[in-house]
Amino acid sequence: MLKTKFIAFEYHCTLLGLTRKNKVKTDKLNENVEGVPVHQATTDLSADDPIYKAIRLKRQDMINYVKKNTLDWHGSIKLVSLEVTYFDKFKQFLTSWEQEFNDLVERFLPDEKTYKEMIARAKENDPVGFDGSMYPCFARAKAKFHFSWNLTPLSTMSDVRLDAMDNHVAYIKEKAKADHDRNLANIEKQTQDRIEEAVRKIIYSVSSKCVKDKNGNDKTVQNVFQESSMLKHIELVEMLNSFNIGNNQRISDLIADFDKAMNPIKRGKKDDFESLRQNEDERLKVKADMENILAKFNI
Repeated sequence: MLKTKFIAFEYHCTLLGLTRKNKVKTDKLNENVEGVPVHQATTDLSADDPIYKAIRLKRQDMINYVKKNTLDWHGSIKLVSLEVTYFDKFKQFLTSWEQEFNDLVERFLPDEKTYKEMIARAKENDPVGFDGSMYPCFARAKAKFHFSWNLTPLSTMSDVRLDAMDNHVAYIKEKAKADHDRNLANIEKQTQDRIEEAVRKIIYSVSSKCVKDKNGNDKTVQNVFQESSMLKHIELVEMLNSFNIGNNQRISDLIADFDKAMNPIKRGKKDDFESLRQNEDERLKVKADMENILAKFNI
């Protein structure tokens, strides 16, 4: 089932490291300093360039998206669901993100002249510590801005490719099965961990606490929650439903119970969660359902 419902995803995104620190011995900093005086020279080619900052933020967007919408499979390889709606959104994000990333890089380093001007500014900003040999040529510098990704079908111990290997077939298949079982167990643990984290946050959000008023008397107030946090929990339900591994009944039941307990919060999305804030009975119902999940599944 894994081979037909999921696919392995891996990506690499690198940037040109524009800040260089170079230790330069100098007598100018020798006063009242014991040992060998060192000037920590920083030659920053970006010079707080807004486009370079946008490139770094764009990379962070990719990191955040992958973290939220995939599950770890092995090392840097992520597990992506082939459920139609999910996978269409995934493809659209990758396509638009890659185009925007490349456009930003082209704006930042359009030609060699621009690159040399950056190096010249770095020299002006720190003539003592500047070392021109620290910077690659334009072609290599631009190549440092790199993004690539690939999708690979999952292989298991029954993969026909393993049958083609005459030597050490038994060992290879045993290793493939062990890796597969370990990765699947890791996926199931991630699912439980994400749900547990969300459940505990929701319990806190809909709970009340006792505080002192200005006269020193005890009073009960509701905890405050942000709409963005509730939206993240709703997105988690949608993502886990598309990732439902199905091999482990306990995990399937955990996802189903969490989805059901989230129903009042999903309804609240229509009116900005005001009903959840104002309706004490609804808050208590959500809290009880979430606490039942922790107790039922012993997490």
